[in-house]
Amino acid sequence: MQVECDRDALLELQREVQNTPNYMQMACFHLVAMGVERVTRDQVAKMLRVMVSQNAYAYQTLLNTLTAIQQRSLRLAAKVGSQIFSKEVLERYEIPSGAALASSIRSLKDKQILDEGSARGVVVFDDPLFAIWLRFEFAD
Repeated sequence: MQVECDRDALLELQREVQNTPNYMQMACFHLVAMGVERVTRDQVAKMLRVMVSQNAYAYQTLLNTLTAIQQRSLRLAAKVGSQIFSKEVLERYEIPSGAALASSIRSLKDKQILDEGSARGVVVFDDPLFAIWLRFEFAD
């Protein structure tokens, strides 16, 4: 079976999984296993739901080990990604101050959940599927 791919769909997949080779390979496997003949952004979104659902129990268990502010910080990082210290963002995610967010992020980095971003005010997830799961799980 030949599978065609929309370039935008593959670029979206790369961005979502932070260009992680094993996740790119796993995603392509799932798309072929789903019988997709043309990969679109919608197909990528469906397949990502399948991939994160396979890890949902582990992600929920991890989330339950964290403090409330760490949980809110992760949701913020997953949904916002950049400019995370803006006053509006802190208020929306009920984080008392930039210092509280910085402390939470430092703790999450120590736990190897978050990693350094390429720019100031940007954080990335060590496991990009965890970020995707958080966005699905806590959709507005």
